[in-house]
Amino acid sequence: MGKKKRTRAAPPKKAGRSKFFPCPVCNTIESVGSERISKEGVFVLTCKMCKERYTYKYGLLDTPNEAHRSWGDFIYKKKKYGVPCPGFGDCKCNFKGIAIIDFFTERDEGTGIENYYARLTCGECGTSIRPLYTNETKAEFKKRMEQEHARGRDERRKRENDDNYDARLVSPEAPVNDYNDYKGDASKKRPRNRGDSSHRKESSSSDILDDDQEIASQISEPRSEDDI
Repeated sequence: MGKKKRTRAAPPKKAGRSKFFPCPVCNTIESVGSERISKEGVFVLTCKMCKERYTYKYGLLDTPNEAHRSWGDFIYKKKKYGVPCPGFGDCKCNFKGIAIIDFFTERDEGTGIENYYARLTCGECGTSIRPLYTNETKAEFKKRMEQEHARGRDERRKRENDDNYDARLVSPEAPVNDYNDYKGDASKKRPRNRGDSSHRKESSSSDILDDDQEIASQISEPRSEDDI
């Protein structure tokens, strides 16, 4: 008799890591799902509670965990170093984005003096490097960027209002032509009324003339004795 083959029991399944992450915006546990878009090479993280989204361009070995960690770092920098976008370039975000500030220094090789700079990064407008004024603190620089944001936003609104006003302007000849066309069309389409006032005036004047002639003829004729 042949020996029976012994089958090994399948190893227990390891508890899989949750596919959902806590939201760094609303702090809801396991509310963020990830979607991989291979054509664009990005992970898209979306919170099902607050509907916030974050796009992460992944590398060869990156996973959704790196994307979620990057989102958390971005939210932290946004709260601590973020300022309303002051607008640079053509300001694609229309002054609605948040620019992250990274302060750094560069030493001048000739003089050996350290110069202070700030790197502003907006998700839609790109990156801009601004120098800090002499003895300007980081808080003062943020205040200056907020003022630039308010000034640029007001200028953009004023320019848009002026463009809308110019678009609504109509040439002075247009209303006259429209009125003349309307008069011409109205005169053509207006039916002639049989009981026109001019016709009634002529008929009434002729009737009065006939009555006067009849009365005059009666007065001029001699009366007969029978009438007396």
